[in-house]
Amino acid sequence: MKQTFLIFLIVAAACTNKSETSTENPETKDEANVQPQTEESIQELEEEVVEEHEKSQLTLYLNGIYEYDYPNDTKDMNENQYVAFRKNGDTVDAWYFGTSDEFDEAREGYLPGYFVSKIQSLSNKGDSIFFSVLTANNQCYTKRPPIGIVDKTELDKSFEKWHDYGEIQTIDYAGKLDGLKLYISMFGETRTYKKTRNYFHPGIDNYDPTKCQKAPLLQIDQNIDNLTEEMVLDFLGTFSVICEANVEFGQWSNELLFKILSTNPELALKVFSKSLSELDTTSIYEELESPLHDLIPIDSITSKIEPLEIDEQLKKSVLERLENLK
Repeated sequence: MKQTFLIFLIVAAACTNKSETSTENPETKDEANVQPQTEESIQELEEEVVEEHEKSQLTLYLNGIYEYDYPNDTKDMNENQYVAFRKNGDTVDAWYFGTSDEFDEAREGYLPGYFVSKIQSLSNKGDSIFFSVLTANNQCYTKRPPIGIVDKTELDKSFEKWHDYGEIQTIDYAGKLDGLKLYISMFGETRTYKKTRNYFHPGIDNYDPTKCQKAPLLQIDQNIDNLTEEMVLDFLGTFSVICEANVEFGQWSNELLFKILSTNPELALKVFSKSLSELDTTSIYEELESPLHDLIPIDSITSKIEPLEIDEQLKKSVLERLENLK
């Protein structure tokens, strides 16, 4: 069925003035008259947008990530766009991961910028969905941030700004949600955003290719009596909250985690202790709290861990979780 959509695009200033080979601006005559947008000015506009919207309250169930597959990607540049929803009780928080093409339709001969923007005024009428995005040249970065990193301070520390100047751009979106697809019209074409994740976890890369991988699990399974630190680290590195929907991975990794603790707890916890900053400790602890079945020898594992000379705080955290299973 043909979908009908409405989208208003308010463009305050276009991103021009870039060179053929970089995003630097070769024409500077207008820059002196353009004041950089501050976080305060962005916040003020966000509040204005909320007041201006008179749509109905949000009644759709929204959770997960919808991805628009940009048709003209190159080998070295991914220009896909993402709408990410996270249900938070009775409300929904949402973010848009886009490119400067959203407010720079005529880009030609220079590279786009990438922005992350908290979605404003999210609402719906039936299966029609409405929201707004605020961004600017100086809110864009030269490289795409991971889909999940939304903290502005972290982004500014980790990624180079696309430009240091720019007027705020306000983009109003309207589209239709149809099952696992979100349809939005832009520049006379209909985009299809396909649901590629049933979850969205802010603060981590929701598309991290090192997570939920089965190869490290197979390696552990085949070498359970001859484990090395590298094997255990690779295994622990696969754990992540983004694996929660992967049932096969979840069951197998849970079983192997307790198997390692039973056969070689000292090696497992020493690797865990040395790599705390690299690992998703929340996910690993959640697995320790939820063994797959009742046949796991909790008493035996506990007795092997208690005399170990390892990080006391880590040992305490692990033992407390195991004790709660008795």
